[in-house]
Amino acid sequence: MTCEGNCKTMRTKTVTTAMAGRLRRRDRRIARRRGATMLETAIILPIFLLLVLGMLDLGIAVFQRHVLCHAARQGARRAVVHGELANRLGSWGPPEQASSTRGTADSDFHEIASVIRPLLTGFDPSSVNVAADWIDGNNRLGSRVQVNVTADHHFLILRMIGLESITLEGQSTMQIAH
Repeated sequence: MTCEGNCKTMRTKTVTTAMAGRLRRRDRRIARRRGATMLETAIILPIFLLLVLGMLDLGIAVFQRHVLCHAARQGARRAVVHGELANRLGSWGPPEQASSTRGTADSDFHEIASVIRPLLTGFDPSSVNVAADWIDGNNRLGSRVQVNVTADHHFLILRMIGLESITLEGQSTMQIAH
């Protein structure tokens, strides 16, 4: 007996039935894997986003601290050239009966505030505290002046894990040169 066209048909049907069974089993495995993938994503994605956005939040805090340090350094640099010998620039010196002066950056409590105000990128000047201390109590050549600039940084993302805010500070101490 020879198989002319029927053998191919029988083999194809047999192979097709066997393949269909394997395909169904593979489809079930894929469907189970899809559910596992969705569950893994639901668990990992919030943690990943918290880490990424938390790093962004900390990066902003580091930048703001850098801004405060730069403002304090510039305030001290301007104060050291306004010593008692600074006749053209004018002498800044400590206020009468005190060796320090304090206020916010938006007020005109001292000339240092007007120097620091334009340097406060990303800050509301009314929320930034500035303190200028003449450590040796005078404005003479060789005396020291210290400028502190502080502000609060309120976290956006890290608030979810209990970190509300921190106080950032920039400080600079220099010797009076003029």
